[in-house]
Amino acid sequence: MQMFPFLYHCLLFSMSGSIIFTIVKYTRMSKYKLIIYNLKQNCLGLEPKTVALSLTLGFCVGIIPLLGVTFITITALGVLLKLNQVILHSIHLLITPLQIILIPVFIKAGLLLFNQPDASFDVLTHEILHSNFLEILQKMGFMLLYGLATWLILAVAMGLILYRVLLVVLLRRKVKAMNNASVLD
Repeated sequence: MQMFPFLYHCLLFSMSGSIIFTIVKYTRMSKYKLIIYNLKQNCLGLEPKTVALSLTLGFCVGIIPLLGVTFITITALGVLLKLNQVILHSIHLLITPLQIILIPVFIKAGLLLFNQPDASFDVLTHEILHSNFLEILQKMGFMLLYGLATWLILAVAMGLILYRVLLVVLLRRKVKAMNNASVLD
């Protein structure tokens, strides 16, 4: 158990995958257990509003349908709003598989939402073989924009609901902890 402060400081100063892989290999913990432990340690002593907002933004921005954009976006939002970076990035790392799964879902929903013709894999393959490269890039760019628009609509709605639910849960947990502490005194 003396290893955990070392793990905490490694995650605090570097959230790169190679550092996490090295730590997981060294301690024989799974990556997800390590992130959950890190989240529990970072939530101690913070205001429930800060924790709820950090968790909500980490989740909502973490599922944006653009790979590689989430890290910079979450870091910038965390700095601007003075949120806990470790919580933001831990949630982001936890839901990265969900982000990858949701990319085609957001694109398909965006095409339906904006009443655009469906672009299946067969249609795209045919266009790649028989069309101009710039036309293909333009079509794929618009598909991605439709997906981003869908994500934005869903992220705002989901973020408001998730923030309220997390805030209520964290406030109840804080009150319960304070009541338990006063009973022990």
